[in-house]
Amino acid sequence: MKKHLFLSWGTAVVCLLANLAIVSAQENPDVTKQLETKYKLVTFHDHDGGWYSVISTGTYGDKGNHGACDLQGNEIIPPIYDDVHFQGSHYTIEKDGKTAIRDLNNKELLPFKYETVRWYQIADYGYCEVILNGKSGVVDKQGHEVIPCKYDEVKVFNLKDQDFCNVKLNGLTGVVDKKGQIIIPCKYEDINSWELEEGNYCQVKLNGKAGAADRTGTLVVPCKYDFVYTYCFKQSNFCMVKTNELYGAASLQGEEILPCKYTYLSTKGDYIIACLGGDIPTDGFWPVGGKWGLYNGKTKKQIVPFTYTYICLPQEGLAAFNTGGIVWSNNKTWQCGCKNGKWGYLDVTTGKEVIPAQYESAQAFKDGVAQVTKDGVTSILTNPLTGTQLAVGSGSSVDTDIPVTGQTDDTKFAFIVANESYYDQVASYASHDGKIFKDYCEKRLGIPAENIRFYENATYGNFVSMVQRMKDIAEAYEGDATIFFYYTGLGATHNQTRGAYLLPVDAVPTSLESTAYSLDKLYMELAQMPTRHTVVLLDAGFAGTDKDGKAMGQSRGISIKPKKAAPAGNVVIFQATSGEGTAYASKDCQHGLFTHALLKQLQQHKTGATLGQLVEAVTNEVKKESLRTFKEVQAPELFASPAQQETWTSIKL
Repeated sequence: MKKHLFLSWGTAVVCLLANLAIVSAQENPDVTKQLETKYKLVTFHDHDGGWYSVISTGTYGDKGNHGACDLQGNEIIPPIYDDVHFQGSHYTIEKDGKTAIRDLNNKELLPFKYETVRWYQIADYGYCEVILNGKSGVVDKQGHEVIPCKYDEVKVFNLKDQDFCNVKLNGLTGVVDKKGQIIIPCKYEDINSWELEEGNYCQVKLNGKAGAADRTGTLVVPCKYDFVYTYCFKQSNFCMVKTNELYGAASLQGEEILPCKYTYLSTKGDYIIACLGGDIPTDGFWPVGGKWGLYNGKTKKQIVPFTYTYICLPQEGLAAFNTGGIVWSNNKTWQCGCKNGKWGYLDVTTGKEVIPAQYESAQAFKDGVAQVTKDGVTSILTNPLTGTQLAVGSGSSVDTDIPVTGQTDDTKFAFIVANESYYDQVASYASHDGKIFKDYCEKRLGIPAENIRFYENATYGNFVSMVQRMKDIAEAYEGDATIFFYYTGLGATHNQTRGAYLLPVDAVPTSLESTAYSLDKLYMELAQMPTRHTVVLLDAGFAGTDKDGKAMGQSRGISIKPKKAAPAGNVVIFQATSGEGTAYASKDCQHGLFTHALLKQLQQHKTGATLGQLVEAVTNEVKKESLRTFKEVQAPELFASPAQQETWTSIKL
């Protein structure tokens, strides 16, 4: 029997490109000859690991004579079907205008019911689109029809990570859930259904204009804008709207509170901060050169005139403001900040300055206290409006009773990152953690002051320059240096790659790959450095919670377990919690539990402690304290590279 290969020009090109990227399956001539004695036509296909299509009678294209064999010549699909296609993990079989799906053993995964089955989507999304009588629906990997076949189009990929997906009918879009229940009827041109995962509202479009709808599809903001930022409703009674690149504000009742004439604004509770004038660079997000004011959206009254360089969103009745500085727009991250100038605080009720502009930096108030820096010295302010129930100042003896060794080691270096103040998140007591750890490095560990680099609220650029500085030190000392890298702040995990990231203060949670610092990348860079030891200490969690155990904004309350650390070179990693845990901070001691336990052990072992001793003691204390305070066990973990497996316990601290 003669072999035939039936490929269209387009298919041939695809196969050629695929063969350039992977090693194709090889045809076994003996198997081919054996099959040619049994079937009229035999065709070998090298894609998807290789297979044979076979035809029992007639010619290619005739109905009822197509089947399939594996590489060993075993008949998997008998030649009784109109067409058979193999896609690595399954066979797609056609008969009488219907399509079925079989596994590699010819077990039925989906019966002959639909005209079209896009089963290849199952591997990526867990669901696939099917078409019956010209209408689209969705089946899951068990073959259950979860969305009935009555739509013109279904966005299957949305169902992978979300509970909702868009559907189209007669040119209009609606939203259904994973059970096929209609959430929003098909009556809009477009719907951002993913926003329903974040809250109770989503942007919709009619006649080319954007509005906002609730979970029933009822309009709460009329469709008359270019864009509506419904995420604002999670923390405010108002949302941002945009037309012609200018911003305004609308309420949940659809009332326009502020017209679209501002270069930027943001909302929180009853308050709206807005910028008038200035320019937004083509590579930026925040306006440069404008003036900021404050509105009470509920009363529609302006509280603070447009006289300040920048105003932060209010917290506990006070809003930090900057005067005399320069607002800069970061083309990488959308994170706003002020260079130079002085900071103070406004009473958002009266609009008056209750704390004049005198600080180089001023953080938001939380639990009645805020951290400020003046003349290079950091201190804690008490909220003048409400006071505080927290103890201001040192919350633990580890802050004041720091052992002094009296000895220094010029071959030791410390890089300390303390990231507390993010745009919309706070890592409780991180700055305090970092400052006290710095004191211990100098006094207790004997690291010379000039060998210590301290980064408070580090940006992505700080991380890059810091790692380069480590490389320079390691190369200059030719293997004699010991480098300590300490990080306290927030971490995150990519929801698809499961890669863990440290968050610079200018990170964008939705763009981790480009704005956050990958732990895999950090560990790879550290592994390449010729050091005696590189000790990494991480007081951060990566499961979508902050240091108070609350779900961070982008996590949706879903815990994603990051990949385990795999250090190489001379790297040892001691981190505050397992991948799926929270790295808690304690109000009592005003430290992260991990950092406090570490400092406590360094304090008790005034000299001569080994890393092995500290790890055991810190782990035990953190487990007990987290269970006592937070009713949940925080379990620190240690990872050592193969080169350090036998020696890390004896590293002297």
